[in-house]
Amino acid sequence: MGKELLSKKNNNFFSVYNMSVIAVMTALSLVLSEFPKIRILFLDIDFSDVPIVFSAVYIHPLTGVLIALIKNAVGLATSSTMFVGELSNFVLSCVYSLTASLMFFKSRTKPKIVLSCLTAILAVVIAAMFTNYFVMLPLYVKLYGLDALRGLSKTMFILTIILPFNLAKWGLETGVFLALYLSLYRVLDKIKP
Repeated sequence: MGKELLSKKNNNFFSVYNMSVIAVMTALSLVLSEFPKIRILFLDIDFSDVPIVFSAVYIHPLTGVLIALIKNAVGLATSSTMFVGELSNFVLSCVYSLTASLMFFKSRTKPKIVLSCLTAILAVVIAAMFTNYFVMLPLYVKLYGLDALRGLSKTMFILTIILPFNLAKWGLETGVFLALYLSLYRVLDKIKP
């Protein structure tokens, strides 16, 4: 399946048009990673994953991975999380964009994109709970000490902070993405070479 998705004959992934869209979406993702932000406790919701999933659905599932990688690599320069936040964001961006785009890639209908995005929310929230429990929180505790958990056990931290935050973040991002995609897909399909 991987070779089929990347073949130039089927998708022309490396066309000037696709590379231009990827460049614009990467720049947009970088800008949106800085503002606007919605603060929930000590975590920020930004909308930088909207261009990532948009590109993954519009061009190719792997464009989401590429843009997420670039966005988080650039984000390391101003990171206050000592790479842990960027690692988490990269993993979760990939889970979300790959789930949504791979489900939608072969059968492009309105109900399918909505179902794909709802499934992606479920997948990314589950991934966030597992990656935080087994990888991210232990790294934060190692780097920052037990204060990183704000006096909660790991399980309580996951259930009271990570779960609601990720439901809010990915729910909002999905709403924005679907509103944009469903209003623009006809125009974009007409101009796509």
